[in-house]
Amino acid sequence: ARLLICCGMFLLLGLFLFDMFKKLLILLMMIVLLIPPTFSYDLGDFPAPFLLDKTPPEQMKSPNLVMYRNPNATIVVGENATRDIISSSNIKVIGCPPVIPAVGTCTNGLGVEFDSKLRSAYSINLISVGGPCANTATAIIMDWPTTWPECAKGFDKGTAIIRLYNRWDKYQLVIAGYNEFDTHKAIKILSHYKNYNLSGTSIQVYGGMEKAHLRNLSIKIIQ
Repeated sequence: ARLLICCGMFLLLGLFLFDMFKKLLILLMMIVLLIPPTFSYDLGDFPAPFLLDKTPPEQMKSPNLVMYRNPNATIVVGENATRDIISSSNIKVIGCPPVIPAVGTCTNGLGVEFDSKLRSAYSINLISVGGPCANTATAIIMDWPTTWPECAKGFDKGTAIIRLYNRWDKYQLVIAGYNEFDTHKAIKILSHYKNYNLSGTSIQVYGGMEKAHLRNLSIKIIQ
């Protein structure tokens, strides 16, 4: 009888310890999920995450040194978002060298693809232009729905976001507004990034309504 009692007590103790271990494991998993991701880049480093700066050896001693900026990203736009397609040309040129040689126009800008033609959003660095309603690549990066009105949740009319992600061992930049006009505001800010004190991994662009003049636009660091 004593042996049975002892066995029962050990069994209860084992079940108790196992239950405590499970709870501790769940707690640790929750803590890990709540810890914000770390970035080796932030928006203050733009456009560094999306370029590979290489200067040919023969250029190093040249009095007219030119830093050749090899694109390391693809710009993605929604196939039916006409204004986003036009606006993307403002950031395409970040793949050009800081000083364009006198021989002609820079042709080394970032490539642009439609979201419907993109083979994979997981294997390359991306600059995704347009919100999840208009661009499926943005929806994938943000884990956002693509159906209306759910796709517009979190976007306020008259504002846009510029948000840097570091997923799948690649970098993704989302430039998205409530509509195409708002997205264009964020692109205007990004195309003049040297004039703004960008930092963090997420900023909000507001002001100017549908007239995207730089003097009317402001930024707010969210994260």
